Formats: sequence, structure tokens, C-alpha cells
Amino acid sequence: MTRSPWFQLIASYSAADLPLCRRFEMDAATLIEISGADRLGDLTPANAIEVPQLSEISASTLTAEAIAADDPLATTLAAALRQALQRRQLLWLASIDAGQVARLQEAFGANVLHVAGAGDNGCVPVALNPENWVRTWADGSPAQQAFVRAAGTGTDALTLTRRSLAALRRTAAPIIERSWPRRFFRSPKVIAYFVVLVYSALRALPVSFVSQFKGQLWVLWTIDLVTAIPYTWGVIAMVAGRQRITRLLGTIVAIITFTAPYVYFWLKGDQYPLYVILIVAGLIVFTCLLEASRWQRNRIVKWRLGGRAPTRKGLSERF
Repeated sequence: MTRSPWFQLIASYSAADLPLCRRFEMDAATLIEISGADRLGDLTPANAIEVPQLSEISASTLTAEAIAADDPLATTLAAALRQALQRRQLLWLASIDAGQVARLQEAFGANVLHVAGAGDNGCVPVALNPENWVRTWADGSPAQQAFVRAAGTGTDALTLTRRSLAALRRTAAPIIERSWPRRFFRSPKVIAYFVVLVYSALRALPVSFVSQFKGQLWVLWTIDLVTAIPYTWGVIAMVAGRQRITRLLGTIVAIITFTAPYVYFWLKGDQYPLYVILIVAGLIVFTCLLEASRWQRNRIVKWRLGGRAPTRKGLSERF
């Protein structure tokens, strides 16, 4: 499957490109669960990175005192954690000796550090979500809260998620505060939805040049805008919903919101010229191919990760 240049292109720049993920047979469902990503294809080398230092960490490293004493490993880890929060990284991965799993899970917490795949030559891949680590420890013991406070010192709140920011504030970490409007407009999700809305708004403009269209342009424009965000949610839920009812509902929402503007366009027009029909058909085909390529990307990335037989139910049941 993945030998095809087209398939390689679709699956490029994914978590499967990481050396660690090429070495081990990773559990795709576990990676999705830990990271919180909507789709496996959303995990990239930008938000899923290898942190080899995890294998060297001990309980004494994860303390505010170690950071204050400029312990090299502790300060390196703290800097990496700040960067992870600011860049909204979803996964930290590392290879460790199988015999060290219990020790590291005791240091981080079993609900923070997880085995993420099958072992090989006495080593296993482990993974943690940096934000989940911070949120868990922000509500943990005084020593854990002190570590988060020390590690979070100097973190720029501009690009933090709402939950990361709340966790750091709970520990009274001296972060660089930013105004709500600045943080809002720097949010990747806000930017993504803004692009979707702008595209939806502009998509109705060419219709004004089609004389055979007898409907109201503002109605078509409104339909485009109103259905844009539900359509985006529907597609994600259809592909990556964790429950069957969610996937079914997502499919229904995606179909309705996708077809609504076209249905109005056809109902309010008469004898459209061939070029208009071809353009509309091209838009429909392009959208279908785009979503199909994303679906295919998830399948190929899952195949490359070796997740054909995951240990947890979830992703394997979605394709």
C-alpha cells in the first residue's frame, strides 16, 4: 500500500515518520487516546516529538528543588515542557528499557506516562501528553504543584490552550500574561475556523455572475456560513468519532451541511449553462476527493505505525 508515491505523499509529514515510530510497532488507538487528536493523521513531527531524556528521569529530577539547583536534566526538561505548552504539542515519545516502565510511571504517574506499543529487544515505546501532565500535577501533591510552578516560570500565555493556562494559573506559576483578545486571535482553532468561514463567504460570490440563478444571494451566503462549522465538525466526527452514534451523527450532519448550499442553488435556478454545471460538479468532486484523501491518510498512517491490531478498542473500529 505505502509503496505508491501517491500514498506516500498523502501520509507524508506524519507521526509515522518519526524514527521511534518506525522502530516499534505502535498502538494507534493508544496514541489517539493519549494525544487527544481528532484523527491519527493530525499527529505530525511538529506536535508529536521524541524526548530521549525521558528515559533518564528519576523522581528526584521532577522537583522544584532540582530546577532551582540548575540540575541539567531538570532544567532541560522544564524548558522542553514550556516549549511544548507554547507550541501545543500533543505527544512526547521515548524508548526505555522495559524494566524501567514501573519506575517512570511511579515518577510521573500511571495516568500520565503510558506504554505506547509493543516492545523490541528489551525496550518499549512510552508516551505522554505534556498538557495532561501539567494539568494532572497542577491538581496533585504540593511537591507536584511546586514542580509545575517552577517549570512553568516564564511561559508565554499567548499561544497556550485554555486548559494549559488554567493549570499554570492554579499553581500560581509566574507566566507572561497576555490579554484575552490577543490569545483568542492567535488560537490555531480560531484561525482555522476563520479560514473556513472566509472560504464559505467567498464561495457564494461567483453565483452573482450567473444570470440563471433566481434565488437570493444573501440566503445562499447565509447557508454557506451557517453550515461551514457544522460541516467541519461532521467530517471529523464521521471519521474519528469514538462512539458509533457519534460517527453516525457526524455523517448525517456532514451530508446535510455539504449538500444544503447546492440544493438551494439548484432549486432557485433554471437552465444553467454547461460550464456552470461543470464548475459545481468540479467543486463537489474536489471536496469529496479532499475528504477521501484525509480518510486515506489516517488509514495509511495507522498501517505504517503497525496499528493493525491495537491493544485498545477504538481507532481500529473506525475504518
